[in-house]
Amino acid sequence: MIIERLSITDFKQFAKKLDIENLTPGLNVFTGNNEAGKSTIAEAVRTLFLERYSTTSTKEDILPWSKPNASPSIEATFSHNGNTYLLSKQFVTGKRCNLLNGTTRLDGDEAEEHLAEMFGFARSKKGAISADQSGIPGLLWVQQGESHRVAARAAPAAEYLRGALGQLSGGEVVGGEDTLIKAVEKQLLQLRTPSKREAKAKGELDKVEKDVNALLAQRAIWQQQLDMLEFDLGNLTALQGAFDKDERDKPWVDLERRAGEARAKLAEVANAKQLLDSLGQDLKLSTVTLAGHVQKAATADAVEKNLTLNKVKLEGAQADEVEAEVAYTTALEAASAAQAEYDAATAAEKLASAAATAAELREALAALKRELTGQTEALEKANTVLAELEKATAERAKVELDPKKLKKLKSVLDELMPLRAQQEATATRIEYRLNGAVRINDSEIRGRGTLVLDTAKTLKLADESELTIVPGGSDRGSLVEEIAKLEGEAAKLLGAMGVASLTEAENRLEHWKALVAEVSKLKEVLEIHAPEGIDSLKTTLTETTGREEAARIRLAALPDTSDALPVTTATSNTKKAKLWLDAAHLAEKNSAEKRSIARTMVQGLIETVAAAETEVATPAFVQAKLNAGSAMFAETNTNKILKEKVVAAEAEYAKLTLIDPQVEVARFEASARIARDQQDQREKKIIDVRARIQVSGGSGVEENLSRSKDELELLQTRAQQLTLRADALELLNDLLVEERDNAITRLQSPLTKRLEHYLKWLFPQSVMTLSENLAPFTLSRAERFDELSALSYGTQEQLGILTRLAYADLLKEAGRPTVLFFDDAAVHTDAFRRDAIKQALLDAATRHQIFLFTCHPENWNDLGVEQRALEEMKAAA
Repeated sequence: MIIERLSITDFKQFAKKLDIENLTPGLNVFTGNNEAGKSTIAEAVRTLFLERYSTTSTKEDILPWSKPNASPSIEATFSHNGNTYLLSKQFVTGKRCNLLNGTTRLDGDEAEEHLAEMFGFARSKKGAISADQSGIPGLLWVQQGESHRVAARAAPAAEYLRGALGQLSGGEVVGGEDTLIKAVEKQLLQLRTPSKREAKAKGELDKVEKDVNALLAQRAIWQQQLDMLEFDLGNLTALQGAFDKDERDKPWVDLERRAGEARAKLAEVANAKQLLDSLGQDLKLSTVTLAGHVQKAATADAVEKNLTLNKVKLEGAQADEVEAEVAYTTALEAASAAQAEYDAATAAEKLASAAATAAELREALAALKRELTGQTEALEKANTVLAELEKATAERAKVELDPKKLKKLKSVLDELMPLRAQQEATATRIEYRLNGAVRINDSEIRGRGTLVLDTAKTLKLADESELTIVPGGSDRGSLVEEIAKLEGEAAKLLGAMGVASLTEAENRLEHWKALVAEVSKLKEVLEIHAPEGIDSLKTTLTETTGREEAARIRLAALPDTSDALPVTTATSNTKKAKLWLDAAHLAEKNSAEKRSIARTMVQGLIETVAAAETEVATPAFVQAKLNAGSAMFAETNTNKILKEKVVAAEAEYAKLTLIDPQVEVARFEASARIARDQQDQREKKIIDVRARIQVSGGSGVEENLSRSKDELELLQTRAQQLTLRADALELLNDLLVEERDNAITRLQSPLTKRLEHYLKWLFPQSVMTLSENLAPFTLSRAERFDELSALSYGTQEQLGILTRLAYADLLKEAGRPTVLFFDDAAVHTDAFRRDAIKQALLDAATRHQIFLFTCHPENWNDLGVEQRALEEMKAAA
């Protein structure tokens, strides 16, 4: 299970919407002061997945105090076994629950039932969920101050853990054995004192037991004295080992090195500030340049507006044009030569423009060819993946199996187990030794053997007499009927699933789950190669091919540009020709002014309009205007890029200065001093412990224990002889209990291996035993053996974390992945053991999603993951 996104609205202290995006599939660390909202996020997740939407809590429990009329809502996107789900709930008013998986939608109670089955807990019938119903989430979603309470949380989850262990070990979940043991114990209690397993001891047994207890009490005193001596010896060894280790490892050297690294970070901060200042100057220059390009574009627009104005003026002078026609003709002839030169220059400029266009088309064709190559490869890969996907989808449909029918079959077989044991225990047995043959019903038996009779049988004797034997038990008929009914139901379920046995059904279900995961994976790969579908990819390839063909046609349609001048040269020649033409027009104007002021005015307007029209129509003017727009567009992009770089540089600078390097230098230097001081204190403790050992070493405790050993063995042997009065039921009970314990041991094997994997970081070469409920019970280290409840609070807390990581591994290997929550879970842990816990968490985070909430971010800032500060998240909401 991976939670990808959370959204919390109007829930407790979150009086407005809080979105938590981009959650990683590994380790997620949330930090904040007390009452910042860390526990509220964890509680929101528990409420979303575990609590009933219709009856969860009262208004006072979940409503923000500032919004008494709010409707709290929580939403999460998560993936589970290859499927993506969207779960949302609303409480108090407008109550609702929706669970969406693709096109499948479940609402209300149906959705909550599906969640309970998916994550392994019992849905509350009404009111808030209790600890006894919380199952797997109650065990792995650790609330603040609950890290050490493993046994209490493991009991409600035992049924689900046993199911997972049964899958991994190949064993069966213990159940029928317990039923039979209780039946035997019931018979056994009828033969003994009802209130106790054993009757009250009397006479010699009473005296021997009292003598044993008295001697055991004395030995306990001697053992306590010996334990104190051994404790000091062990403590001395530990102190000396720690002292020697630090003398060898010199941890203060590493801390001093880290202080040096923090000093080096000061230079990185200075470089980041310099880069930020330089980008700021570039951005200012880009802004000024952009303003200049905007001004040029405005100037080109003004030229076109003046042309329109001059045309209007020319229309007013058109009435005087007839009188100046002769003079105008003469001037026009004078300008014809200049016009011819100008026309030739304009043609050369167009040819130069065509040459530039041809170069651009060649570059475009090269780019389109690269696109075609990439799109063709993507289409081929997509078709290959699609074929694999169709094959896997067809195979998945062939082996699909209903998990609910499988669950029902297991339930039926669990009911059959104690009934068959009861049938076997109450069956009638006939041992026979025959010289000849006799018939029982339609069968013939000879020689020696044993018959087990479940139903009435008729024995035909040699003289044709008959003897009918009816098995005893008043309720045997109903027992046989019940067994037949359950066997029929099991056969019906096997037939409905199309399998021959429970094992085949479980194997087929696992095969189907594997195919579901494979189909999901192939869909993801197909989406990578063809995000919008293969048809879209084919369409894109066709479009790219069409664009390439169009570019080739345009290139072929261009004239021969081998003799074309450079664009700048052709433009310069056009301008020169234009200057010559303008000079001729000016001469024409001067000549016309001598004849008629009105003609001169009209001619001047004609020349002005013609010149303006020519200028506006020239490629040079058009190009200049386009250049101004292009430059403005390019500079706008440059300005945008520089702004983004400034933002990135500001973020990098903020990141580097988030933790003050100067403070880090001081912290690591202080840590180095503390490490040296601790080594000095440890040396003083070694001297004190050695002195105590010398004082208590000659008290003779070991001799007293040795002398009392033989006496105790004699007393205990006599007591054992006097208490061995068990009957057949007692023996049967012991055998059944032993078989059940062996089954539990086989089931516990996978979990024990995972515990050993995590214990190696905290307690190397240690062994942890488990209770029947699969909770940690004892811890064995070297020659030390402790019950979990006898360990310190901090050690219980640390073992609680490691044990839950082992449970998560077990569930994942059994195809039931889950997520882990630790809310301030290691507050009573020293630095050395905290580092061991970190190694275990980092290892587990490669397989599970883990949420870690802490109010001490400095203790967890070396995990290599980003810490999410609650204060910053709420400020950004």
